[in-house]
Amino acid sequence: MPTTDLFRRKIGGIIFTLRTMGLYYSFREVIRRLLGIPYSYRGVEVRDSKTFRLIMNLLYLGYDFGVDGEYYFVRTRQGVVYGRVPDVLLIPGVETDYDAYSVLNVKDNVVIDVGAYLGETALAFLNRGAKMVYAYEPIPRSYDGLIKTIKANGVEDRVKAFNYGWWFNDGVLKVRMDFTGTGSLPGDTEIKVVNSAKELLRISKEVGSDFVAKINCEGCECSLLTVPCEVLRLAKQYVIEVHGSLVPLIDKLTGCGFKYEVVKYVRKWVTIINFVRVDNG
Repeated sequence: MPTTDLFRRKIGGIIFTLRTMGLYYSFREVIRRLLGIPYSYRGVEVRDSKTFRLIMNLLYLGYDFGVDGEYYFVRTRQGVVYGRVPDVLLIPGVETDYDAYSVLNVKDNVVIDVGAYLGETALAFLNRGAKMVYAYEPIPRSYDGLIKTIKANGVEDRVKAFNYGWWFNDGVLKVRMDFTGTGSLPGDTEIKVVNSAKELLRISKEVGSDFVAKINCEGCECSLLTVPCEVLRLAKQYVIEVHGSLVPLIDKLTGCGFKYEVVKYVRKWVTIINFVRVDNG
């Protein structure tokens, strides 16, 4: 029975490839697998099975995608997203993860987007009524895509982009570039970081204390542990993707007068938590 199921899935995959990509590109994919000869589909070079699967996922979901000059692009539900490397093709596949941020009260608020990547969450926040987004993206190639995304969607007046991340202190970190987890491991790529407490204070001076924050930055959320309570409470809500143990951040923010709820368990040791400031009176 398992062998029969596998055979059926393979036949189904072949039929789907023929229907979506046509006979020519289906033949090119067979040649690539047999002889290792790459080809281009909508300008995207297919050298390996990972890229092929990304393309098939996009076709299955009905997304428009391709190459625009030096950039790859995908037209998502929120707008068109640009990037310099093919990992932009991952965006629709993880859009359901960004739905977890729907608990963030963005309507008529300024949204702090720490870990903005290519601007997909910034677009989502604007579409849900945010009046302004502060988008932080320290990785140079991702920041480049973020700027292109902002311009392509005509939202330069509503998204402020910053080419640095949040951390325990001002300085420079060296991180490894990865397909999905860039910044989670040490490496050779230098990124600029600033002290999280100082940045929260700077933001509050510009927009007041009624702002909300989404934080997804491969571990930089730990820097909030050193931020004084009176500074943390400048924001009325944080939705944070926590990497590792949940206890330290929950203890810190509840001790500073926030209530919390677990929104989603993304994968092992990665959890999205919603923290809402409790105001007395």
